[in-house]
Amino acid sequence: IMASYTQVSYLTIIGVAALPALLYFLSVAMFVRIEAKRSNAQQLEDPDAPGIVEVLKKGWHFLLPLIVLVWALIYGFTPTYAAGIAIASVIVASWLSKQPMTPKTIVEALVQGTRNMITTGILLITVGLIINVVSTTGIGNIFSLMITDWAGGSLLVTIVLIAIASLILGMGLPVTASYIVLATLSAPALYNLMAHAQLVDLLVAGDLPQQAKAVFML
Repeated sequence: IMASYTQVSYLTIIGVAALPALLYFLSVAMFVRIEAKRSNAQQLEDPDAPGIVEVLKKGWHFLLPLIVLVWALIYGFTPTYAAGIAIASVIVASWLSKQPMTPKTIVEALVQGTRNMITTGILLITVGLIINVVSTTGIGNIFSLMITDWAGGSLLVTIVLIAIASLILGMGLPVTASYIVLATLSAPALYNLMAHAQLVDLLVAGDLPQQAKAVFML
């Protein structure tokens, strides 16, 4: 979604999101440990639980669809096409296991996947309606103007306000829907601030193109 919306390569997005993702999982692990200590939770010992090496030996082929999906996105395929390739690779990967998928299980898996996507599809339709309302009524521009006004031209304050809005939206929407709505509402505010800052830097440095100077003279 981010790559298609921003027209930025998926590899660049991975690089930018790596540190925030790491911090997120570290914070989750920290809070889990704190809660476990607070509630005196004891570690469960299961002598029959397989080790990580044994799990990888038996199920290494299940990593292939994930690798194929990431490769397809990095290579520049659309998310829909990449998902299709990954689904096909799941079938191929199953043939490397002791329980390969048969035509019957493939159909059952597709049916189950379709059922699971109904809720997500309804949410995305609702998000599409929200985006159309935002675009038609101009709420997005009003929201951006409000953010810019409250931030007083500060990019840092703008990011903090957008983060708060993201937190509120994330309470009632899934990640993808929350990102789409937030990007529609907040992108103009960030773009205007960054564009204004770049313009000021160009004016101070005297690197403004001749065409732009002519516009300012008018």
